[in-house]
Amino acid sequence: ELSKAITPDQDADATGGIINFTVKKASKADWKASFSGQYGYNSHQNEIGQYKLTSNLGKRFFNNKLGLLISGNFQKADRSSDAFEASLRFTELDENGNPAYAYDDISLNDRLEKRYRYGGSLVVDYNFSQNSFIEYYSVFGQVDRFETRRRQRYQVEDSRQTYDINILENNISLYANILNGQHQIFKDWELTCRIS
Repeated sequence: ELSKAITPDQDADATGGIINFTVKKASKADWKASFSGQYGYNSHQNEIGQYKLTSNLGKRFFNNKLGLLISGNFQKADRSSDAFEASLRFTELDENGNPAYAYDDISLNDRLEKRYRYGGSLVVDYNFSQNSFIEYYSVFGQVDRFETRRRQRYQVEDSRQTYDINILENNISLYANILNGQHQIFKDWELTCRIS
């Protein structure tokens, strides 16, 4: 949903408009299922095995008044990278008046990272009438990151060379439950409520 101008029920700091992300709901009286999958190759690691899977199952009941939609997803991605970092310092001007620089610090970084994302959602909605409904969303998501960072550092001015390695594991989980309702009370009055 896109609002290009502010309305009285919206925050006053959104001068450029507001974008509301709405949750997908069941749309048909018959059972509807969908599945999609992606598979890929990572040339940086020369590895096959990047994939993303998503699925949905939904249906509307009781003359399309009650809707049920269940969704799930899973993704495996390789986010590895290499990086070269250097710091320079000004030394002098050459015979033509151009500045000359020297390296102070040089780092070669190798980062190996596997990232796994998976989650699911449940959406239940009930339409009392065309202008009156109640919705319940339950969402779960998790990201697991396994990362190894290797660095080779050259400190030129001190004639020193160092190596370091860091092994990291990061797990982030999200649980959210939202109850949302909208009701047309009178011709010009609307009641909207949300609990999360």
